Amino acid sequence: EWHYIFRNLTAGNYTVNEVLQAGWIQTKPNAGNYTITMKSRSSFSRKDFGNFELGKISGFKFDDLNLNSVWDQGEPGLAGWNITLAGPISASTITNASGYYEFIGLIAGIYTLGEELQSGWINTLAPASVSVTSGTNSQNNNFGNFKLGKISGFKFEDINGNGLWDEWEPTLANWNITLTHDSGTTSALTNASGYYEFSDLINGIYTFGEILQDGWINTLTPAAVNVTSGTNSQNNNFGNFKLGEISGYKFNDTNKNSILDVNETTIAGW
Repeated sequence: EWHYIFRNLTAGNYTVNEVLQAGWIQTKPNAGNYTITMKSRSSFSRKDFGNFELGKISGFKFDDLNLNSVWDQGEPGLAGWNITLAGPISASTITNASGYYEFIGLIAGIYTLGEELQSGWINTLAPASVSVTSGTNSQNNNFGNFKLGKISGFKFEDINGNGLWDEWEPTLANWNITLTHDSGTTSALTNASGYYEFSDLINGIYTFGEILQDGWINTLTPAAVNVTSGTNSQNNNFGNFKLGEISGYKFNDTNKNSILDVNETTIAGW
């Protein structure tokens, strides 16, 4: 039954109130109770109590490893991220060890969820706004995030041409390294230490290239790298060998002393 009634009341002053249950607020009467003076033949009706069950909004923040904006099996939650709530009540909370967050004790209205991005991350999934009415328990308002990847390495002079970076071999500065992805090709110059890097990379397969300088050949090229969230692929090294040159003269050794003397002539066509 939704109604209540007290019968057989004697004369006097009465206060009618309610015992609130957890998670509810009273919306009627505004004063919190009814004060009634009972006389002979008095009857009081519509002493109604209105209640609102406070709402709840919850969800997870996850590492969107493959950047597909879907929380796939095996993708971990992200702890320690700040989630914000804007609406009739504004608040913020931190995701727990499982990436879970929740806001409780919400009154009626439209709420918008947000996040504070951490450095090097992008958002891949954000929940829609939530309309809270009495008893709302809105779950799985999930955020997806992807940590932009990084690829780096060195270019060295492969003096012995063995395709390995031996400890005594120097690096090469000012060489142009290229990185190719489905989204296009970008390039970077090696610095004074022969080091190069590409940062802020989205997911996918990246292949390497270089712009060879005259007289040089490649002896080592790094394998392709599959970037997922948080990838930091290092030591993608290039080796290069500068081609050598050997030269000399053929001469008529008239005095047979095995020396090219000033008066001895060279011989063409040999």
